[in-house]
Amino acid sequence: MNLIDAELVRLHMAAQTPAEVLGKLADTLFGKGKVKESYKDAVLQREIQYPTGLPGAGTCVAVPHTDSSHVLEPALAVGILQQPVAFQMMGSLDTVLPVEIVMMLAVDKPEKHLAVLTQLMTMLQDETLLTKIKQATVATEVCSLLSGLPAGHM
Repeated sequence: MNLIDAELVRLHMAAQTPAEVLGKLADTLFGKGKVKESYKDAVLQREIQYPTGLPGAGTCVAVPHTDSSHVLEPALAVGILQQPVAFQMMGSLDTVLPVEIVMMLAVDKPEKHLAVLTQLMTMLQDETLLTKIKQATVATEVCSLLSGLPAGHM
């Protein structure tokens, strides 16, 4: 089972707000049978309470996710935004970040959340990787770049 496939990648995604970004990615996951219908509302509510914007190496990234009870099978949906969208920074409601890449996690086992987030945090420190993701012209390129996230970790 692949964690990410080309059908879960949205290139040049147009959105003005975090809610719009999250809604589109949640709809993508739901449309592919990865999450329950309840996932979208749950991830939107969680983002309000616990923002997921992170300053990466040269690129700000958001890693929205929610409780595993809303997930049917592990997956990662990725949105490469046409224009940065202002997300609140994780752990700092007073700081807003211009997010360019959104990696929406659907983790079906609660004990796997930390391992996946840790691996993503490592990737966020790789400026070359983030630049390549932003510049990708086809979804399969993003999948290849993120192939370091094996499904077994979800």
